[in-house]
Amino acid sequence: MKGFRYILALGSNLGDREYNALQAERGLSMFASILRTSRHLTTEPLRSPFYDTSDHGDFLNYILEVRAALPPASLYKDIAKIEETLGHDRTRRWAPRVIDIDILLACRDEEKPFPLCKPIIECGALNIPHSELANRPFLLDLLMSDFAFPDNFLTELVKRQGSYV
Repeated sequence: MKGFRYILALGSNLGDREYNALQAERGLSMFASILRTSRHLTTEPLRSPFYDTSDHGDFLNYILEVRAALPPASLYKDIAKIEETLGHDRTRRWAPRVIDIDILLACRDEEKPFPLCKPIIECGALNIPHSELANRPFLLDLLMSDFAFPDNFLTELVKRQGSYV
């Protein structure tokens, strides 16, 4: 399948987190091929000075590389349907999550490692690269250690494409 490749982040901190993530992967497999999966991390919830996160349990977090024919905006819509089906609460910002699926990075499907592909940059309603990626050290660690992204990947991305933050 030609089209696009994506790095997605999956996270869950409600209920059976592993089961929630597996259900999300099953949903994704309806329109995307999962190429590789990182190890799973348990992370403390992020804290915000603006939102109450005192009711958050630890998160299960990991990343996937997927291939899909769908362009970013269409993939985002299908991801939102999976999240809604699994019980993602959108009534409260920074609420605990049954599942959260974020598009971190995107590129056209090329026959080379993801970090060497020309990235897709989108701004507006959909931010790619994800606007909070640089503030999620656990995701950067997974990109570098499990997916062999170079240490300077984000720096180089910003240099090539301009600041997206």
